[in-house]
Amino acid sequence: MIRKLVLGVMVVLAAASVRHADADILFVEDWNTGSIDSGKWTLQSVGGGPFVFDLGAAGLGPSGDYGLFLRDASFTYTAGVRSTSSFARNAGPDGVKASFKLLRDQGTSLDFTSVGGPWTKTDAPSGALSDLEDIEAGISTNQPNGNTYYVENAPAGNNWATTPLSSAFFTAFANATSKASALDVSVTLGPSTGALIEWSVNGGPTTIEFDTIGLNAGDNWGGANRVSDLTPVRLFFGGVGNGTSFASAVIDDIVVESVPEPMMSWAVGLGIVTLAMIRRRARRYLV
Repeated sequence: MIRKLVLGVMVVLAAASVRHADADILFVEDWNTGSIDSGKWTLQSVGGGPFVFDLGAAGLGPSGDYGLFLRDASFTYTAGVRSTSSFARNAGPDGVKASFKLLRDQGTSLDFTSVGGPWTKTDAPSGALSDLEDIEAGISTNQPNGNTYYVENAPAGNNWATTPLSSAFFTAFANATSKASALDVSVTLGPSTGALIEWSVNGGPTTIEFDTIGLNAGDNWGGANRVSDLTPVRLFFGGVGNGTSFASAVIDDIVVESVPEPMMSWAVGLGIVTLAMIRRRARRYLV
């Protein structure tokens, strides 16, 4: 009987361990040095932006907590920050994920507020509207029609505003006027193709907006969007609004991590069943 119990415990431990390594943290940025680190970012500064600012001084969060304000008063579509490091899609078995907090300043309108990322397919500005046309996967911009747009494998020209995010996302973004009400956004690139965009607010339920991971590279979906497949990629965040009449997007607490494969469901089930058997046999043995 003791031998059977030991065997059962070994089976449970083996089942519980059938999983891959935890996510590896590849990059972190909270801006709390009070400046844009040239070792981590290439700054493309035009028209007064982007810049790092104390959220407390702007009435957006606690004092000493800094964020990146995305502004471009000249509408150049080139102002932003680009990571000096690149990241492989297959950094983890299930891809690579960029997470960040998204809020906005308390401007009069959300019109033309842009994010431009988090993932870019170039290492320097390229398109005529590079902040929008160079997106590999991410949020492009908010438009006066009341929509916030998502882009994957951005096409050239004016096709970057054809696939709106949900009205729930737009409402949450419009209400995100403080760090406490910020959206927690993540965009995962599949290890070979596609992307997944998710968001939540304040630890609430997670909403999946779009998921093209595993689809055929280059296939059209959601208007002019195409299934992405480029690697390596870089982080990018950029502003296109004029920075005075309209609100600026604010980016904070960026984390890039590899995505491990999840624990296999059959192993979890086997562990639960085996544990139940051990408990029953142990009770019999002790009685």
